[in-house]
Amino acid sequence: MSRTRRHILTVLTLTPVLTAGPKLVAAALETAAGGGGNGSGGFSAFVSFLDNVATYLVYVGAAAGVLGLIAAGGMLIAGSPEGGKWLTRTVIGVGIVLLAKGIMA
Repeated sequence: MSRTRRHILTVLTLTPVLTAGPKLVAAALETAAGGGGNGSGGFSAFVSFLDNVATYLVYVGAAAGVLGLIAAGGMLIAGSPEGGKWLTRTVIGVGIVLLAKGIMA
């Protein structure tokens, strides 16, 4: 088969797919986002799940931050030169954890 025939065959084969493709993709995304026929989509359930996970991670991160502050305070009281670094890292980490849901939204 010559090169020209292969190109023509490829164009004739892909033309219906490429013209119908955007419509099919848009319909699939609309259904996944919850805009389909019955109104319940997988994408909205997935976003709700991620929101719940983020909420619980904020609670766990806040508790870990308190433990980090206690450890950094103990280091500072004991005179360890690493205490200041631990305190700075803990404050930055707690700030990121507490702002995470706002950043994600």
